[in-house]
Parts: sequence; structure tokens; C-alpha cells
Amino acid sequence: MTGRLAVVVLALLALGPACVKVDTADPPPTTPGPTIVVAGDPVPVAQMTDALANLCVARDEAPDRPQAAEARFFDRSHTTLHLIARAVEDVDRPLAARLLEAKQKVEADFSGLASGERVAEDLGSLVTVTRDALDRLAVPLPPCAK
Repeated sequence: MTGRLAVVVLALLALGPACVKVDTADPPPTTPGPTIVVAGDPVPVAQMTDALANLCVARDEAPDRPQAAEARFFDRSHTTLHLIARAVEDVDRPLAARLLEAKQKVEADFSGLASGERVAEDLGSLVTVTRDALDRLAVPLPPCAK
């Protein structure tokens, strides 16, 4: 009996990799915690808070490390800023417009190679209007934006 069991175990081990699909891709995003429905889709509040927190960091990086600030802005905040503007548009259209205008100004700074000080100033304005938008949506603010 022991010999047969060993053969079965060895056979299963040999076939195991062929029978088991290993998914190495990132797991699908989940929406833990509270969400806000934006254009019919749930958006995690934490995603919005994280976008603002990263704007604060980018603002602080900009004077000495404008390229790092640009990467952080586009990688960690940019897409979510569109979602925030869309969400706040339903309750305060002028505020949504101010948010998009401030975002576009920062984008222009990066594409126009503005000085780090100028980028920091415009990121500061974007932090302020994003804070106002999240406050209007009753989203908790990260410490840097209070």
C-alpha cells in the first residue's frame, strides 16, 4: 500500500504544474471600505484620499525634484482627479471646473518645463481645490490637506 501511495503522490506532483493554473497577474481591484458612485461606478473613498495625499507629496517634491513630482502626479493622482471632478460636478459644477482648470495648469507646467517653484505653487493651488472638492463630497481629508 505504501508503494502505491508513493506512486500516486509522485504522479500528482508531476502533473500538478500542468493541472494548476498559476495567475501571476495582479489580483482584480477590490473596493474595500466606503465608495462614492461616479458615473455609475463605485470609486473607493481611499483612492480619492490617496490621490490628494500624493498631490501634497508632489507639491513638496517639486522645488527640488520636479521630475519626481511629475511622475507622482501622473502615476498617483491624475486619473483620480478626473473622477473627483466628475463626482463633484453633480453637486457643485463651478468647483468641478476649478478643479479641472487647476489640474490643466499643472499639466501645462510639466509640459512647458516650468521651474520647480512654479510647479510647487500650482500644485499647491491644485491641493487646495482638490481638498475643497473632497470636502464637498464628505470624503475624509488626509492630514497634509487639512
